[in-house]
Amino acid sequence: MTVNLGGRPRIHDRDQIALEMVEWAAQDTSINLNKFCCTRKPTIAPSIITTWAKEDDKFRIAYETAKGFLACRREEWLSHEQLHVKAYDLNATNYDHFLRDEKKGLLAYEASLKKEESKDPQKITFEVNYGNGNQVEILSKDIPASDPKSP
Repeated sequence: MTVNLGGRPRIHDRDQIALEMVEWAAQDTSINLNKFCCTRKPTIAPSIITTWAKEDDKFRIAYETAKGFLACRREEWLSHEQLHVKAYDLNATNYDHFLRDEKKGLLAYEASLKKEESKDPQKITFEVNYGNGNQVEILSKDIPASDPKSP
């Protein structure tokens, strides 16, 4: 006996869609996941695919596998001039896991460099006391961390 825990019943079978998505992506004519979503019956919202990929490891692996097929095909089509470079560039990181990973690493590195450059320079104040009540004022100068004049 199946117990209904409440809520709306699922329209789609997640495991079945995972299988269908990989099979569809392996076809020579498959080019993007939007086409998979809108041409199946019943159609499925692309947001459901990405939500399931976040929620379910098994589905995520199928999603990434499908995207791998598409990334490979898109790159081949580009090299054979069957896909315009603009169409490829706009979505390259959506499908190509390796390219996306490299770009994320580069962006993180660039952000760390900018963060380092934007740090406030340290200010050091010296007070010299000669013991006779006379004090000498020493002025500090801010020196940026990346001073082009420094060796």
